[in-house]
Amino acid sequence: MLLAKQGKPLEARKYLIIDANLDNIVHCTNQCILIIQPNISSVSDAELTDKIEIIAVIGPLCLAGARRSNQQSLEELRVTDGDGTEIFA
Repeated sequence: MLLAKQGKPLEARKYLIIDANLDNIVHCTNQCILIIQPNISSVSDAELTDKIEIIAVIGPLCLAGARRSNQQSLEELRVTDGDGTEIFA
């Protein structure tokens, strides 16, 4: 990805993830959050999400896939003892 190498990761992302799909993910995620909000005692634990937060989740997932980390748990991707994928630490 030439755009990513040029320091333009947000422009590169637009070729991988279509904005309409992001809008749909945000909408469906917020619907689920609205369903569980009454059962959560702290409002900050069930705040609605936005496109920026979804991109922040999808980015590392794509990077993990590119690094072939498909057999690792989220905890293993973040370890800093030398056993994990150090880029996520």
